[in-house]
Amino acid sequence: MHGAVVNASAVVGRNCILNSQSLVEHDAVIGDHCHIATAAAINSGVRIDAASFVGSNSCVRQESASASVA
Repeated sequence: MHGAVVNASAVVGRNCILNSQSLVEHDAVIGDHCHIATAAAINSGVRIDAASFVGSNSCVRQESASASVA
């Protein structure tokens, strides 16, 4: 989407949705089939497991469990 930023060394899995203004910091890992909503931020070093959803304007600072909602 427009304005989404994925920094160098970040990893984004297959079939992910990154909405407008979302941010994935360095060394973050996003698993397969995740949805990162508008203006959400995934901090450096965080791992988001497969099939997770991160809501609008969220800031994830630690790991999430599989199929979770933040």
